[in-house]
Amino acid sequence: MTVIVEEPMILGGEDDREECPALVPSLFPLMPPTLYFSTANEKVELLPAEQRRLLKWKMSTVTPNIVKHTIARSHFKATKKSYDWVGCWGHHMKSPGFKAIGEHQKLNHFPGTFQIGRKDRLWRNLSKMQLCFGKQEFNFFPRTFILPQDIKLLRKAWEDSGSKQKWIVKPDV
Repeated sequence: MTVIVEEPMILGGEDDREECPALVPSLFPLMPPTLYFSTANEKVELLPAEQRRLLKWKMSTVTPNIVKHTIARSHFKATKKSYDWVGCWGHHMKSPGFKAIGEHQKLNHFPGTFQIGRKDRLWRNLSKMQLCFGKQEFNFFPRTFILPQDIKLLRKAWEDSGSKQKWIVKPDV
């Protein structure tokens, strides 16, 4: 199946966007160059056809439009195949799925990122580190209550802190 992603047309006659190189030299010695992902007011030079045919991006139902437009500007072709791609912006994969990922394939999530990406899990992990290494080393995050299980602790802290105390309430994700 072919997926077509179109970016809004540039108004005006000539395409006077700055052309940027498709490959950017690495900042590190002995490392290969990286692909350049342009902004809307830039265009990317074409790689030779032999290299361009390798530029395939796996689409998912959650790939944001900004990512779709950016990869299109960088001459990627969208694919829905599960194996023949260089990059993918999608949901968290299940751990067994990572066994099939090639060294050259790039994702927006890696195993376990929900342990720091979810506020409730981040707090639990920071609390464990605080127990292991002490409050002096891990004193950079506020006292946190996970509801509903910490409601009694929150009520006590609320009463003890007085009416001037400010509280931040937010969902765990």
